[in-house]
Amino acid sequence: MIEYQGKQHFIVGGWGGKKYKEKNKQNFINVQRNDNIKKTWCENNNIPLLLLNYKDDKKLKENIRKFLIEIGAIKDESSGKI
Repeated sequence: MIEYQGKQHFIVGGWGGKKYKEKNKQNFINVQRNDNIKKTWCENNNIPLLLLNYKDDKKLKENIRKFLIEIGAIKDESSGKI
């Protein structure tokens, strides 16, 4: 499983100004809770999980490639290993 995690996974959104402060905080808490559920589910079911941080966009393609090699979904052409 691969998940791209945008800013909403790491910081409380500031959308809508003060009027939506509590709603933004609750949305952030829900995202964090769901992330933990997903992580635990993957661990309990032996499902490989790659979490891609929005801050690492420059390494996005390489991180996905490494993950796919690691789980055996693609061959590592550079080393001849699977």
